[in-house]
Amino acid sequence: MKRNTLAIIFLFSAMSIFALPNLIGQWQAAPIWDGLERTELELNFRDTVNFDTKVVVDNTEFSEGTRTTMTMRGTYQLQDSLCILTADLSTFTAIPAPLPGRDVTDLNHLDSLIIMSSRNSEDVMAIVFASSREVVVFYRKK
Repeated sequence: MKRNTLAIIFLFSAMSIFALPNLIGQWQAAPIWDGLERTELELNFRDTVNFDTKVVVDNTEFSEGTRTTMTMRGTYQLQDSLCILTADLSTFTAIPAPLPGRDVTDLNHLDSLIIMSSRNSEDVMAIVFASSREVVVFYRKK
């Protein structure tokens, strides 16, 4: 995993990375669809150290499924465009309950992100998850 993280860091270091926007505040991604299941992601950088996140997984729109809201707090460190999130599992909640078949014990590890700011707006940023190389675009909530 360290090798993948370093490869991503070197890749983005070679690219022209623009100054990061002020991260403090609420950020939201557009809904992500996986089949008939919709996931909504929100990040709230409360200050220069603490964050909280909210994930809503909803598969009730087209069937009789479950809508689950999961929240968690943690801390982050920002070094240039690399952001290291540390989750505080004692703050994890899932209402009404974690989705069946989902393993939430995997949240116990550190996750590294590459944050890239938009050329066109300080209210848009892309986040690259080092563990999965997945890219999610977040928009500042106003």
